Amino acid sequence: MSKAIHSIIDVLKDEMNKIIGVHGSGGIGKTSLMKQVVKQVDKEIHFDKVCLVRVTQTPNLTRIQDEIAKFLGFEMEGDGEYQRAATLSQRLKHWSTILIILDDLWEKLDLAKVGIPYGEEHKGCRVVITSRFEDVCNKMESDKNIQIEELSEQDRLKLFKIKAGLPDSNAFDRASEEVVRQCGKLPNAIVIVGGALRNKPVKEWNDAIKKERDSGTIPVEGIPEVVVLCVTLGYDQLKEEAKSCLQFSCLFPAYYHVSREELVIHGLVDKLFPGAESLEEVWNKMDSVVAELKSSNLLLVDDKEGYYRIHDDTRKVIKFLAKNLMAEAGLRKGWPEEKDLRECQKLSLMDSNVTSLPVQPECPQLITLLLQNND
Repeated sequence: MSKAIHSIIDVLKDEMNKIIGVHGSGGIGKTSLMKQVVKQVDKEIHFDKVCLVRVTQTPNLTRIQDEIAKFLGFEMEGDGEYQRAATLSQRLKHWSTILIILDDLWEKLDLAKVGIPYGEEHKGCRVVITSRFEDVCNKMESDKNIQIEELSEQDRLKLFKIKAGLPDSNAFDRASEEVVRQCGKLPNAIVIVGGALRNKPVKEWNDAIKKERDSGTIPVEGIPEVVVLCVTLGYDQLKEEAKSCLQFSCLFPAYYHVSREELVIHGLVDKLFPGAESLEEVWNKMDSVVAELKSSNLLLVDDKEGYYRIHDDTRKVIKFLAKNLMAEAGLRKGWPEEKDLRECQKLSLMDSNVTSLPVQPECPQLITLLLQNND
């Protein structure tokens, strides 16, 4: 990844490059790369402000504007699309030089509608976009595109050993190489399998993967088969309390980071720890569950202490595996059809254009309902 970071920094040093596209397959580490770029930019290039915002597959202009405004130290006001874009644009022009990183674009995003001035409108504003698709970068009229290269075989093996808790020696190379080969070339898959097989005997590794593969990997739209296989393997290794917390974390939109407090509240509502005799004991038990999820690499630690996130591909597979879960957060589809809710236990309609609720909804199994950020 260091090569990619240097490539991006070098392109940023050329002020003629106003929009820079960074593309690479899902699970290759683009988001992590951008966080490292932010740190490196602070050392090598002077920008008055640097903003990093997730766009996601279902972009919400209001949220994107609010997050950029937060980086600039103010709160957006007003409801009108034009008014908000004009306000943000004027604020951005207050800064001589500014770098805006828009992470995870799936389609062309109209920068003018967001309120991001660039080119002749603001020569000091630079934009970096990341996407799985080079075509999206081209549609954004990027001045320069950078492809994130796959990890070398040696780096993939090293990554697996770190995540599986193995010594950096040749003792397990043959078994490790076979596991890494089956994981393909995606770091996310290697990380998850490494966590699932951590502290397990070497002879169980390939048996576990073979068993999962032989059981028949059910395709999940848009997700490589090897990622579905690896996430399923990691998920199956979890205790029931950890599975429940992971499902709960998937209820939130892709841009959302779940707090430790929210997980504890879920533990209380879902009665995950019936033997706990005090709230302190619930906190301690939840910390143990979070430790298990972190070790599995299915739950990722956020930069902000006490907050956690899930990789997009992991989220999609977990939503598919958990049949009693319906996570429509951010899709803005409104209230779902009742036939889809009869077996549902966890339902998220955050940011979904829900303006009213049915008087008598048919959802007898429902335990958790999230309705934040609706009109």
